[in-house]
Amino acid sequence: MEATDSNRVLTEKQLAEYLGVSFWTVRRWRLQDENPLPVLETGRILYRLKTVEAWLERSEQRNAVNGQKHKHKKSDSVKS
Repeated sequence: MEATDSNRVLTEKQLAEYLGVSFWTVRRWRLQDENPLPVLETGRILYRLKTVEAWLERSEQRNAVNGQKHKHKKSDSVKS
């Protein structure tokens, strides 16, 4: 990932594609506070990519400790 990606933000649809889950799953997480990801609300819902990456890493570490597989699949690329 390039340094310029560190401040990139994703819409809910882009986040869903990035994680390999449905848009509705991401929406449910946000509405039910099921993820610790801060949301940037500037007239629309946005997630900072570096925060998503950190959340995925923490989730993977936590699941490894618990002996579980990571539920989220990170896509190889994120469409703009």
